[in-house]
Amino acid sequence: YYNRSDWQSAIAVYEKLVETAKSKEDIYMALYSLYLENGDYEKALSTLDKISMFIGNTTNVMLQKIHMYLCLGRNDEAIELAKKMIDENPGDKRSAYLLAGTYEIAGNNDMAEETYLQILKEDPDDITAISSLVKIYAQNEKMEKYETLMKRLIRSDKLDLEKRMEYLSRHLIYLNYTDSIRAKT
Repeated sequence: YYNRSDWQSAIAVYEKLVETAKSKEDIYMALYSLYLENGDYEKALSTLDKISMFIGNTTNVMLQKIHMYLCLGRNDEAIELAKKMIDENPGDKRSAYLLAGTYEIAGNNDMAEETYLQILKEDPDDITAISSLVKIYAQNEKMEKYETLMKRLIRSDKLDLEKRMEYLSRHLIYLNYTDSIRAKT
């Protein structure tokens, strides 16, 4: 069924298997993948709940649930689950990045900014947080903050020359773009 992209038939087979199989975890994982591939996010999310009964709410299961909540437009639930991951993994930057990114996807740039700034309090040279803030500041036309952090990226010794040149190029393109917008108004 996979080779023919006959998702509905494959789903039907896996749903039958899950009723009779002794080891359901692998079947649920495959069924989850099929639902996801088919764009049926509600069923994919429901299947993740069943998977978590077998293996617990692992980091991977929680990440997938956040993804499903975002796909379904259930942003508040995605944010709450991301916060829960931070509570369960205090000090884990990946969880903080996840929360900030979830805020961004949900359209809450103020909370994303606050989360990235919190990361910078703990590690002032965190390139991921700085580059994410640069993007947020550019999108929200906070030019002074944008320029301050962009200069930090361009001058950072944590980045190789090629990456710094890439940021410089993006910066120049952005400045040309904003100048042309200003000229039109």
